[in-house]
Amino acid sequence: MRLNGALRSMLVPFALTLLVGGVLIVVAFALTGLLPLPAVAGLVARPAPREAIVEAENTGNAVPQPVNASPPTASATATRAPRIDDFTLVCAANAHRLALAHPDGSLATTASRLLVPPESADAYVLADGRLARVPLEALDQPTDVFVMVQTEPLDRLVNNVPFQELVDLAYDRSSGTLLALDKSGRVFRYTPGGQWGLVRYPEMAPDGEADPGYLAISAAGGSVYLLDADLNQVWRFPIEGADNGPPAPVFPGSRFDGAFGGPGLEAGVDLLTDREGLVALYTDGTIGRYDGGESAPRLELAVEADLPLSLVAHEGQAYVVDGLRRAFILADTDTSKPQTGYQFVFPEMGLVRDAAFDEAGRVLALADSTLLVHAPGESDEACDPPDDLTAPSFYYGADLTDVLADFRYPIDNALLPSVPRAYPGARRLYRAGVHRGLDIHPWDVPGGIDIGEPIHAMQDGVVTRADVNYTPVSEAEFAILTEQALALNISLPSTLDRIGGRQVAIDHGNGVTTRYMHLDSLGDGIALGAEVKRGQVIGTVGVSGTGREGSVNYAYVAAHAHVEIWIGDHYLGQGLTLRETMWLLQQVFPAVDVAPPLF
Repeated sequence: MRLNGALRSMLVPFALTLLVGGVLIVVAFALTGLLPLPAVAGLVARPAPREAIVEAENTGNAVPQPVNASPPTASATATRAPRIDDFTLVCAANAHRLALAHPDGSLATTASRLLVPPESADAYVLADGRLARVPLEALDQPTDVFVMVQTEPLDRLVNNVPFQELVDLAYDRSSGTLLALDKSGRVFRYTPGGQWGLVRYPEMAPDGEADPGYLAISAAGGSVYLLDADLNQVWRFPIEGADNGPPAPVFPGSRFDGAFGGPGLEAGVDLLTDREGLVALYTDGTIGRYDGGESAPRLELAVEADLPLSLVAHEGQAYVVDGLRRAFILADTDTSKPQTGYQFVFPEMGLVRDAAFDEAGRVLALADSTLLVHAPGESDEACDPPDDLTAPSFYYGADLTDVLADFRYPIDNALLPSVPRAYPGARRLYRAGVHRGLDIHPWDVPGGIDIGEPIHAMQDGVVTRADVNYTPVSEAEFAILTEQALALNISLPSTLDRIGGRQVAIDHGNGVTTRYMHLDSLGDGIALGAEVKRGQVIGTVGVSGTGREGSVNYAYVAAHAHVEIWIGDHYLGQGLTLRETMWLLQQVFPAVDVAPPLF
């Protein structure tokens, strides 16, 4: 099938007139080139020559300027009606599926990001938080297992700074530089040919304020842009000379005066840049442009996205990767017509996390820990349409719908946090590390919680750790531990264990372990080797191991529950983007609602 409804770039003042129940509503506004504005019923658009409306990652000299945007309308997302889509189906009959292996030959467990730079002979893949190269010509000779090419330094150090789970990639065409963001907030640069460098360290916020939390990276015109959903902001700094001061906020104001940040960015998933400004993908599948005008519209796309994970630009068109529907969908403003793009229908396939086109026009996609390769023009007549759009939950070699079935939320009446920084995989700047647990704070519980709140076992199991005899962390020890971590640019395992405070760990079988940290006290009968039941109180909320335990100077550290779920030697969220991790924990605890936004 041929893709239709191509997106066109245009600068279009227009008026949209709707007649609803006999009431004429006229909405007039101007948009600067994000998405197609085709002539459809009820919408008049001025014809314009086809140009690249999203030259994200490809623009050589564009530097988006600071903007002052107003919030999107409250009803940004319309009700989605069922439709018959016009996807090209991709299956074993017209594509091949390669299991990805690291350069040492070990099989990858997750693959999260894919990037094909313009006119490049290589694709770059993030698998298990590590960067590797895939020569595109090698894909002409299909094989069951594809061993990727070593790209990272062998010691995984750049200027004595370690990689800590690379999470997103970008390409700056003006400098020919590949940018990589890791979960600790550091940005690394790679020049194809083998030269690595450190672009910058992350900046810590003043005491008592939330640190920025970077979800995605983009680049254009020699500058780096970082999406910060926690602070509703995009941060910018130059690739060269980036150590000359902190990153600059693209959006002015303070988050405390109600005018901070770019509207909608708290729901941001991915970020691209083009010559007109910034383009953001949101959790509801819509795309918004921040172009320096007076408004920041969230445009409804012809994308029925259940789990949007990535925004991809190709030849002036924007595509959204929907992980749950396992689809690579062409974006459009006309929601009445069938969606076009590609849908992957391989057996026993989990989420599709990212996709791209190469120079030959092939569609490449990442699903689980495999690379899918579909050549242009291949017929999909032999592909059967999917009869179930629910992707299985295969993670780290386990079916989580089985091994985490009937898990209980550890705090009564608590909600899942709304902010990414509370989830596994968020950065922890004070110790130059990565968070591996879920933090449940007072603002995630109607009525709040404080020290002494009961914490419950998430499932039946056997206690493998119980800190009955615990020595508090003093202010001096906490300072030594964090200063050492900052000097080493990473938190050592011994540091992580000590700042975890009083802890309990439970083995639930099937390779699943849960850990509970910062406890104030242990529950009755909780001791090494004790059998526990789902819902049993294993301890109480505290501040042990945190700076607040030994000093009133850390009074801003709230008492909270820190819980971790481990599948084998992977924490739940390892190797994944934060947005997927947030979605995944919603699947583990389907009866638990998400807390309202903090800001």
